[in-house]
Parts: sequence; C-alpha cells; structure tokens
Amino acid sequence: MAATNFVLAFVMVRHYVNAMSNYSKIVRSNVLAELGRKDISQSRAAEWVKLSPASFGFRLNGKTEFRLGELIVLAERLNVPFSVLVSGLDEIAAEHSKELAS
Repeated sequence: MAATNFVLAFVMVRHYVNAMSNYSKIVRSNVLAELGRKDISQSRAAEWVKLSPASFGFRLNGKTEFRLGELIVLAERLNVPFSVLVSGLDEIAAEHSKELAS
C-alpha cells in the first residue's frame, strides 16, 4: 500500500515538473518572439522589469521562471495583450487536468 502511494506521488510530481517545463518553454518562446518582432534588446526588456541583463537571461534560458508581474509589464511595454505572452498554455492546462482526473 505504501509503495503504491509512493509511486502515485512520484508520477504526479514528475507530471507536474514536465507541465511546468512545458509552461516555461512556451512563455520563453512567446517573449522572445515578441522581443524580436518589436526589435527590442534583451537588456532593454530587462530594464523594463527591473532585472539585471543576467537575471533576464536566466528567465529566457529557462533557469528561472518569469513572474506574473514581469509578464504583465512586458506585455504593457511591448503593447501586446497579456494573452499573447501566455498563448498555448490553455492546451497544457487542459491536458494536465485530464491526466489528474484519470
């Protein structure tokens, strides 16, 4: 019984980590795409969110996740809807919900 609970917990944690990794990749890709479309440097975007260029680079490289407030500021400064920066996350959330329900 205890081993079964452990295995179930392990599978749920692994799935959560994978979902978070996918989330991070999608957000990073969307941010990079918008910076490129607007010809905005990473260092300029870092200034907007009050981060050092290195810290902003960590977010773009997936070492650190973007915070909600940072994404809101980026959307405002890039003059795009917030939904553009998180586009694609609905599919991950739906998939995650289906797997947890089963």
